[in-house]
Amino acid sequence: MRPSLGRLFSSSAPPNLQHESSSTLIAGRADGFGMMFCNFLYHASVARKLKKDLVLVWPDRMPHLGRAHECGLDLLFKDFTIAFRTIPPGVVKPTQLQKVESDSFLRHIQDLRTEFGQLTENDRIQEIVRQMPVYDYSIHARLGDVEQKPLQHGGRHGRYFPLAGYKSVISKILDNEPLARIFLASNSPQAICLKQEFPDNVTTESELLSAHQSVDSESLVAIWLVIRQLSKSRHIISPMHSSISLLGRVTSAVPVRHSTPAEFLSIEAIITELHQVYSSQAMQFFLSQRLASS
Repeated sequence: MRPSLGRLFSSSAPPNLQHESSSTLIAGRADGFGMMFCNFLYHASVARKLKKDLVLVWPDRMPHLGRAHECGLDLLFKDFTIAFRTIPPGVVKPTQLQKVESDSFLRHIQDLRTEFGQLTENDRIQEIVRQMPVYDYSIHARLGDVEQKPLQHGGRHGRYFPLAGYKSVISKILDNEPLARIFLASNSPQAICLKQEFPDNVTTESELLSAHQSVDSESLVAIWLVIRQLSKSRHIISPMHSSISLLGRVTSAVPVRHSTPAEFLSIEAIITELHQVYSSQAMQFFLSQRLASS
């Protein structure tokens, strides 16, 4: 039995959460949609195991969505008939996802899948998902993954990976499987250009959304459809910390294999070593006394 989803927050009268009982678990996190939703599923799983009610702190709108679109979960699920509301900063201490050891990560994903299984997507979304094709591979390359910025070399768990690396990933796939179908989820103009080099095998995120003209490409529904398309692939390739890719695995009807780009290209040890060298040099640079006194 699912624990109660507790109280719906009013935009005019936020609850006094200082006096919530010990039988209530509060889930709230200021982040992008992917991490916020993973955080919700995680705490729903914890609440179930501890037999507690769950109170969800959820905003009306998210600034990172185009034009700060509405983001109530009732846009996606039948279970949420009223959007949860933003409460003032500081009322609730932001929660964090518990770190999961690698040997139990698959069990952790299964816990999240169990909680997702308690939700029912809206009829419109269900119909779109039913019509989605199954891809052999999906690649999730976020804008921040492809475009280099200072201190963004994150090694095995990090974000930045050169565009040439993603091109090599696609080339390696097609060397082994010339007819492979690849879904490229990315809002990076650089990454989207890879479609031009592999037109017969690669389908982009923008192509997915343009097929559904009633869906605003900058809305929460658009993000969700990208997640659900990722879920319809045999193998997802993305940075380890991509919560959107994690949700692709969580929402899939069957287990989906995952690799980082470096793992897929068998260069993880090289990338990790380069990251260590880069981090050491960057630290020395930023802590330089001569730099500090200039």
